[in-house]
Amino acid sequence: MGQLVQSASLRDMYEAKGGPQFTRLVCEELRANRDDSTKGINPDRFSLLEMAEATKFPWCQDVHNRMLMGKEAIDMTTFPTITEEVIQSFLIPGWGRVKDVASKLIGLEFPCTDDPIRVAGMTDPGGLLQRPPGGEYAETEMAEMYVQLNWQNPFGRIISLKDWDIKKDRTGQLKTRAASIGQAAAETEQKEVFYVLADAGTKLDQHACYAYYPAGTRTAIYSTTITADTTGQTPRYTDVGTNVLADISDVQAADAYLAKQTNNRGDPIQAIATKLIVPRAKGPVARAIRRQMLVEKGKKGASGAILSAFAGGVGVEDEDFEVIASPYLDALSTDDWYWGAPERQFVRAVFYPLETETVTLGPQNTEYLRRDTVFVCRVRWLKRTFALDYRYVILSGA
Repeated sequence: MGQLVQSASLRDMYEAKGGPQFTRLVCEELRANRDDSTKGINPDRFSLLEMAEATKFPWCQDVHNRMLMGKEAIDMTTFPTITEEVIQSFLIPGWGRVKDVASKLIGLEFPCTDDPIRVAGMTDPGGLLQRPPGGEYAETEMAEMYVQLNWQNPFGRIISLKDWDIKKDRTGQLKTRAASIGQAAAETEQKEVFYVLADAGTKLDQHACYAYYPAGTRTAIYSTTITADTTGQTPRYTDVGTNVLADISDVQAADAYLAKQTNNRGDPIQAIATKLIVPRAKGPVARAIRRQMLVEKGKKGASGAILSAFAGGVGVEDEDFEVIASPYLDALSTDDWYWGAPERQFVRAVFYPLETETVTLGPQNTEYLRRDTVFVCRVRWLKRTFALDYRYVILSGA
């Protein structure tokens, strides 16, 4: 079966098994090759022309007319379905060219079909209350503590094949087009997360990359306000202001803001930084700071005391953090950087993962054949990253 697309008896196999079973077998072989390149059908050796002719697909006006005159059966399903699977095989390697760093900033990813999206927030609405003797436990008020944002139009592109593509068997060009779209989609997903982290606004082709929508109202998540949060959803102590990343003291200044975070009752919360997120230009500085802050576990200081993991006094003993340097932040600012635990703050709703959908051209294929178009596939993607809380990431900059 692994040599199916090179087989001279391809048409015989199609006629023996029938369109639906033949389609299933070929698609299974293509998927097997995606999992293990030594198995199944290698899409690089796929022949558009052989498959179109073997599956009785009218790939041009002349072929269509000949099939009608000869009263041959016409199959409008098998070839498009298999070709869509081939496109998937090309999209995925393109997607894989982009290293996934953004997922490290996400605490939860969940499928979503709701519009608007409404999610209960992380903010403590009142904590645990002691039940009085013979009384009842108090109800929570989570219904009042939520974030809500609206659905947006998906990103997408169309991949189409002309009759000339099939005649010249341009599978290589199909691969190039699909792989480039897969790579672009992966870059879009990365950008969306980092732009939301930065509360950057409509920087991504009019896609709203704002971070925080408490009770459905867009609110700037980074604030220099130091007054008390009386609502439980009003950002405070999240923007240090002028604090260019140069040495350990700058991280300490950001951590001091993280240490000020409380729930809406004024009780301190355990906000421990796990990540230092910087523009790529600041990557070397950030990594050097981390090396300076970490000491060998168990090493003794001058007084003979065991040093904590953070010689600079930042964070909690024996806690480490990761440096994430992203070029997508450079496009916004080469000075702004972030300290905190973004995975405790940000979630991602998945409307459409990277997916393909063959556009049904219809059995009366005259209209599209006039335009020399014989196959159309839609590729789309839509995810939305947003914050459930504001307390776990601190902004610093110039």
